[in-house]
Amino acid sequence: MIAFFLNTQLNITTIVNGEQNDVNLVREKAINLIKNHHIGSFLNGEAVPADQWFTYMSELMEISMDNSRLEIPIIYGIDHMHGASYIANSTIFPHNLNIGATFEPEHARQNARVTGIESADLGHHWIFAPVLDLGKNPLWPRIYETYGEDPYVAEVMGAEYVKSLQNNPETAPYKQAATAKHFIGYSDPIEGWDRTPALIPDQHLHEFFVPAFKSAIEAGISTVMINSAEINGVPVHASKELLTGLLRDHLGFEGVAVTDWADIDQLVTKHRVAPNLKEATFLAVEAGIDMSMTPYDLSFTNALIELVQEGRITEERLDLSVRRILKLKFELGLFENPYPSDDRLDLIGKDEHKELAYKAAVESIVLLKNENNVLPLSSDVQNILVVGPSANSKRNLNGGWTLAWQGGDEERYPDDVETIFTATQKALPNASVEYIDDISSQNMETIMAKANSADAVFYAMGETPYTEGVGNINTLLLPNEQQNLIDATSGVDAAKIFVYVGGRPRIITDMVDNVDAVLFAGLP
Repeated sequence: MIAFFLNTQLNITTIVNGEQNDVNLVREKAINLIKNHHIGSFLNGEAVPADQWFTYMSELMEISMDNSRLEIPIIYGIDHMHGASYIANSTIFPHNLNIGATFEPEHARQNARVTGIESADLGHHWIFAPVLDLGKNPLWPRIYETYGEDPYVAEVMGAEYVKSLQNNPETAPYKQAATAKHFIGYSDPIEGWDRTPALIPDQHLHEFFVPAFKSAIEAGISTVMINSAEINGVPVHASKELLTGLLRDHLGFEGVAVTDWADIDQLVTKHRVAPNLKEATFLAVEAGIDMSMTPYDLSFTNALIELVQEGRITEERLDLSVRRILKLKFELGLFENPYPSDDRLDLIGKDEHKELAYKAAVESIVLLKNENNVLPLSSDVQNILVVGPSANSKRNLNGGWTLAWQGGDEERYPDDVETIFTATQKALPNASVEYIDDISSQNMETIMAKANSADAVFYAMGETPYTEGVGNINTLLLPNEQQNLIDATSGVDAAKIFVYVGGRPRIITDMVDNVDAVLFAGLP
C-alpha cells in the first residue's frame, strides 16, 4: 500500500499555518499525511528565514522517519529559480535570461553552486531548476526563466548548472537533485499565453527544443518536470510518444518524471481528454509520469489505487516509478543523512556569494544604444532624475520566483538590496539624485519641472513582477503612460537614458529615437 503514496507530492501549505516570517508546521496534519497516507514528498512555500526553515524541516523529517513503517524519508522540492530565492536574506542571482546574455557558463555554474551551499543544509533536496525551455515566443510570460532563444546557449548553460548543483562537494554530506523543465516545447505556445497549445513540427522540436534536455540528461540530471500544455493537439502529460518514446527510449533518461502543478487535473478540466480524474491518472501514468504534484489532496493516490486494483495499471508499472523515486532518495543520501543541519547557516547571503551574483548581473546588462557616447556619464553631471515605475523598486529588478511565486512585496527585501535610484546615488555621491515613480498624467507637471533642471534623466521603464498566467499579455508594447512620458520629455535638454527592466523583449521602437542611450537590464 505504501507504494501508492510515494508517488504523490503535496504543497507545504497542507501542513503549515501562518505566512511570511511566521510560518509553523502543524504536526497533526503532517503526521496524518505521512503516517496514514504515506506521502513521499512536499514542495515549495514562501521565503522564511533560514533558522525557521531548519526548524520545520527538522520537525517534518522527524515525523517522516518516526511515522514511516520502513523509515522512508520524504524528499522536499522547491523553486529556487535564481539562487536560493525562497530563503530570506539569501543570495539572489540574475534570472536565467540575464545569465544567458552573459554568454559565460561560469555564471550558471556559480548560480547552482551558491544555490546549493545556501539551501542543501536546510533539507531542500530537490531544486526545480534549471528551466531548459527556449525563449521562442516573446509574449510568453516565462521567457526570463529561460537562457534565451539559442539552443546552444541553453545546452551549455543548462548542463553546467546541472553538474554544479548535483556534484557540489561544498554541500557534503548533503546532495541535491536538479530538474530539467519543462519537457518539452512548453515555451512556444501559438498565442503566447502560459499553458496554452503549441504547434511544433517534429523536425523543429528535435532541432530546437530537444538539445538542451539531451545535454542535461548526458550531464546526469536526476529529474524532469513535464510541460503543462499540449503539442499538436496532445497534452504532454498524456503523451506516451513524448514521455516514454522520446524521453526514455530515445534520450535515455532514467530518473524521476514529475508532473507540474495540478496537471493531471488539467487533463480533465482544461484539455478535456479524460472524463474524470481516474481516467486522467490512467493516461498520465501510462504515458510515463512517476510522481504527481497534486498538490493539495490525495485524489491522485486514490485514483491510482483503484486503477491498480482493477488491473488497468499493473503493479509492475507502479513498482517501476517507485524504484525510480526510492533510487533518487538513496542517491541523495537521504537514508544516511535525512536531517537538516544549522551548522553552516552563516554561509547564507555571505559577501563572497553576493559578489558572484553582482558580477553576473553587471555582465548581463546589454547596451543597445549609446549616441554620442553619453554613457558613461561625465563626472561633472550634477543633477540626475530617475523616473519610471522601476526607479526605486527592488521587486521589479528581481521579478517572479523571488521570495514568493509572483515576487515578494517591496518591504520583504533586505535593506542592502539596491534600486536604480539608490545605486545611482552610490555611484555618483557628489551629484543630486532624485526619483519619481508616479508617471501618471496627473504628475507630469512635476516630472517636467525636475527633468528640465536635470543634467541626466534615467527612464526606469518596463514591467512589474509576474510568472505563469499572471504575466499573460496581448501586446509587446509597453503601457501607454511609459510612451507618453518619453514623448512629453523628448525636448528636455539633458542626457536621456532608457533602462528596460523586465522579463521578456518588449517593443520600444517609438521610444528609442527620443533618448540618447538604451540599456537592457532585464531582471538582474
